[in-house]
Amino acid sequence: MDVGIVASLESLGKYSSRYSCLPLEQSFGQYFTYMTAYVEDRLSSRFPYRPSIKELRIELNRTYKLSIMPNQFGMMAEFLELGECKGIPLESSPARVLTLGANIGLGVICLRDEFPEAELVAVEADPRNFELLSRNLQQNNVDARLISAAASVHGGELLALRLFDNTTCSTLIAEDGFHPGHQAVVQVPTLSMDQLLSSAGWDSVDLLKIDIEGAEDELLSVDNQWLEKVGVLMLEIHPNTTPVKIESYLRPFGFVLERHHNSLEPVFVAYRPKP
Repeated sequence: MDVGIVASLESLGKYSSRYSCLPLEQSFGQYFTYMTAYVEDRLSSRFPYRPSIKELRIELNRTYKLSIMPNQFGMMAEFLELGECKGIPLESSPARVLTLGANIGLGVICLRDEFPEAELVAVEADPRNFELLSRNLQQNNVDARLISAAASVHGGELLALRLFDNTTCSTLIAEDGFHPGHQAVVQVPTLSMDQLLSSAGWDSVDLLKIDIEGAEDELLSVDNQWLEKVGVLMLEIHPNTTPVKIESYLRPFGFVLERHHNSLEPVFVAYRPKP
């Protein structure tokens, strides 16, 4: 048998077996949706085929309905498999949670499930993601303030957001950073961290979650006095920077940076140790 076919079948088998390990509704209909997404994602990578939005039911403390594109299923599975929103070193349940790079809202939903009393603000720059973000939070009655913009050092300007077929990869980082071969560019509005906090009516934030595809290096290193207003950070560190550099930006504000073990991605948490 052709080596490529064998590899594809092995990949399909691993994907299929993962289903029972995820907090998804365990039914034939949901399994069929899960497997169809895999096939559609592979077809779209080889042929001019446009996959359709899928509907999944996630079983956490309650059931949530998630509208999701097939090429985001890998991200979803990794996020849910280890419970990325669990095990964050917080001294108490956060009252204010801000998510930068909210994507389609899976993280926001999990944060709502984990911290049901928290005020939530979700920021997303990719207009394709923002549409699904709004849809997912509305259909699950998740109360959150949504902001269609990108977090940036200098707010109030338009910046070029590079778009990819996989909407988990949209980035402000230039072509020579990472994720080569973008499909399109759109101009998106930006807000500084102080502007974001002000728009929420907050003078501080207890938990700040950052997944902004490489833009975290500049955000955390330039005009970063706003870090004094942050309790705990949770962020994915991308290949254009390093944990050592990120820690050097955070250390002057009393933060310790550690790898978050509830993630397969390079997700880290930064917190201030007790005296």
